[in-house]
Amino acid sequence: RTQRNAHKSALHCSLGKLKSKNLIEFIGKKKEHLEKLLRTTEQRLEQAAAGSSRGAETEGLQKSLQSFQMQEAKAIADRLKAATAEAPKLESKAFGLPQTSEQKKEIEACKSKLDTVIDTATRTCGGIPE
Repeated sequence: RTQRNAHKSALHCSLGKLKSKNLIEFIGKKKEHLEKLLRTTEQRLEQAAAGSSRGAETEGLQKSLQSFQMQEAKAIADRLKAATAEAPKLESKAFGLPQTSEQKKEIEACKSKLDTVIDTATRTCGGIPE
């Protein structure tokens, strides 16, 4: 019986670590997307600034970079960078294993908000060329 309880506890811990790993991978992918979006936008700004006939495009891109969405996206990218650096140090206990339904809902809500911010920033900056 004690052995079974220990096995159950180890299984819950393993599942929690897997969920945490999936969340960390999700955050990492979003961070990479934001960094690529920021690099692409900065390149477009430099290209537009290089040509004097592209003054309107330069102004539009500068406004995009200075827009609230881009500032928010940059701040999120910075927070994600810090979170991915900190994540491996976290103990599984910090995630409250097994996760409650409230914690799961909160994680999904955060993912959804992050997707919305990234989509808005992508549209604002004209997307990333394939």
